[in-house]
Amino acid sequence: MSREQLQTTFAHSATASTLAPLRTARSRWRSTNLRSSLAATPQRFMDSAVRRCESSRERSNSRVLHRLRRLLPFALLLVGGLAQAASLERTLNLKITIAGTQNWRNVLQSSQATTTQDYTLSTSLRSDGIRYADNLLDPDVTHRLEVKQDYLTRQGLLRLKQENGGKLPTTPVDLKAFTDRVQQAGTPCREESDCDWAVAERYAALSALQNNSVQTLEEFLQPPVNADGSGYYYFFGYGGCSNRMHLVNHTHIAGRRAYERDRKQLQPFVLDRSADSTGSATEQASLCRRYTITIDAKTGALFVENTYLPEAHGTTVKSLSGRTESSETDMPVPAEVISWVTQTLRQAKSVSGSTATQLHITAPLDGDSTVLGEFNGVLEVHLDWSFLAATAPPAKP
Repeated sequence: MSREQLQTTFAHSATASTLAPLRTARSRWRSTNLRSSLAATPQRFMDSAVRRCESSRERSNSRVLHRLRRLLPFALLLVGGLAQAASLERTLNLKITIAGTQNWRNVLQSSQATTTQDYTLSTSLRSDGIRYADNLLDPDVTHRLEVKQDYLTRQGLLRLKQENGGKLPTTPVDLKAFTDRVQQAGTPCREESDCDWAVAERYAALSALQNNSVQTLEEFLQPPVNADGSGYYYFFGYGGCSNRMHLVNHTHIAGRRAYERDRKQLQPFVLDRSADSTGSATEQASLCRRYTITIDAKTGALFVENTYLPEAHGTTVKSLSGRTESSETDMPVPAEVISWVTQTLRQAKSVSGSTATQLHITAPLDGDSTVLGEFNGVLEVHLDWSFLAATAPPAKP
């Protein structure tokens, strides 16, 4: 999942004024549990936060959840603080080839289409090198949403400690200052994804501070140690990454169409779509942040949030009754292909592999659904993927 999607996940859960304590019956590690609530307005955030901070030392019955502690890294616990893991970088490579045919019929009107398409993507992602207990992209949707919210909370608290001299706010004055910063950061970020991400983390941290003592939070941030090698590495895209793309689409459609009201005067037509592009600067920049991936450290299984395939930009030439028109157009990847690739990589057994399938398609290859009628087609699709250690120095963000 992209950072924007993670931020949206937290924002969605914040629509209620109170979040129920997070449940974690499946955890096998004993953990410090946190309560979380969100006020409906920034002012309530501030007032509630200050009141809770004043009484935090007296709250001996803070509720504890397994779930949040499971998220934490397994190792690197040192006297006096948490050691920094070495960051990791890997490159995701995808190659998708498509060959297919499609027939269309609407009463007397009809057409036959052929298509060959080829999509090659390569983009770099980074991990903080920490092995987390829970999978940020767990196949169980409910659990996955919980883990994502927890991750935002932890990152927000760590960011706060870093900005606050290595400690969490312990007085009403300190917490009010942090609340003020959260309010200021809550202004619209326009299209600055890093800004949106930071705001989501800060609100998650504030929510945790409102409902838990500083001691509970400090215990939450201390990682348990696990020696069996299990856990997950989280990889995120980043701005200015090293990436490339090559998008090819050649589609030919020929048939007969009628344009008068009764649809009986058939006219022959031919439509050719051709694209061979390496993506625009905007698409290349967008590709850097589109992917979120996790790896099972013990089994090597790969989990990819969603598949992003840019549209190939090229030329459409249409010939009808001796007249020819040409236009520049974007050519979307068949939805059935994106769905299959996404499902395949959502939980793959290995960080590299190859597979193929045959897909039935019912959407028009030229994207024109206004003609109505029935579309029937078959695509032969082949997918190669790998997510291996980067071999070249990454571009500077």
